[in-house]
Amino acid sequence: MALNTKDFTTLVKEMVASVQAGATAIIDFSVGSIMLAWTEAVAFVAIWLQSIVLQLLLLVRAATSTGSDLDSWMADFGLVRIDAVAAYGQVTFSRAVTTIAATIPLGATIASQDGSKQYLVTLDITNPAYSAGVGGYILPIGTASVTVPIVAVDSGAYSNAAVGEVSLITTSIAGVDTVTNAATIDTGMDTETDSQFRARFILTIQTYGRATLAAVQGATAPILPGIRYNVVENFNFDGTPNDGYFFVVVDDGTGYPSPTVIASVQAAVDQVRPLTSAFGVFAPQVVPVAITFDIVTDPLLSHSALVLAAQAAVISYVNSLGLGATLPYTMVAKVAYEADPGVLNVQNVAVNSTTFDVTPKQSQVLKVGTVVVN
Repeated sequence: MALNTKDFTTLVKEMVASVQAGATAIIDFSVGSIMLAWTEAVAFVAIWLQSIVLQLLLLVRAATSTGSDLDSWMADFGLVRIDAVAAYGQVTFSRAVTTIAATIPLGATIASQDGSKQYLVTLDITNPAYSAGVGGYILPIGTASVTVPIVAVDSGAYSNAAVGEVSLITTSIAGVDTVTNAATIDTGMDTETDSQFRARFILTIQTYGRATLAAVQGATAPILPGIRYNVVENFNFDGTPNDGYFFVVVDDGTGYPSPTVIASVQAAVDQVRPLTSAFGVFAPQVVPVAITFDIVTDPLLSHSALVLAAQAAVISYVNSLGLGATLPYTMVAKVAYEADPGVLNVQNVAVNSTTFDVTPKQSQVLKVGTVVVN
């Protein structure tokens, strides 16, 4: 039921009318009179009490609570807001002279060209270039470049980077000249918003006491901010029918979620799966896409710069597609046009050497293999 609120003027008018209706003589409510001052004072108190009631009504419902009040409300149900995640990805250190060995130390700092985004070189013991003895990644004699993992110093989507944006070495590294990111870094996530938190709460409530699709989704969603997932029933991961079996395919946005993410989803789903049912959790099958197109550019602008802009825009778009999401053939031209007003025409678009959409399976995700722009 909606609360019938009143503003200050309405309260004063109604109180004056009530007093006059019950009086045996005309009461003085002129400006400056004692009765008007008394009536306005009471109206101010009523407005204050009304505001407290309205604020209380906002706080007692998840639909209207915000910020820390919403956090407190959700805590009663054991839910915690998902924190922001720092972007992570790969960069390539390169050099012109390869006559001496060089080392990229763990913790070395790099940044975006304007210095606003800072990143650290992180540990990957599976990287062939990593050496525990030197505490970093080795560039041996005769090797011009090495690709290593990095993580942003600051959390949130702001720490993401476009292709080539990470290009400043801020730690002195002998024998290394340049650094760049060949692919978009888009794994940074902002803190879960109020609306996202509410949506997850609804999904969680729907899972209580139920071994259902919603229960599996609700168990998967909180594992990682921005996690993408599909639940496929009655099929094996290879596409063969298998009644009573289901699998969950999960992606952190890169196409290659870590074993830790896979194991975490496995454990969470196991808590809500139907009794006696079998299931599996898998990383997606990455399907590379080869794209070619030509652009006509403003003759007053740099054609090579616009080629790079169009290429980066298409790479970012394709790599952002979710699990099982189709790449419409016509979107390539649209994204290229929107990359820069200097792109006047887009011609000869080909996706995997065809002019057809690319539609992956629910267990697959599209990622850029090559984008050639002329």
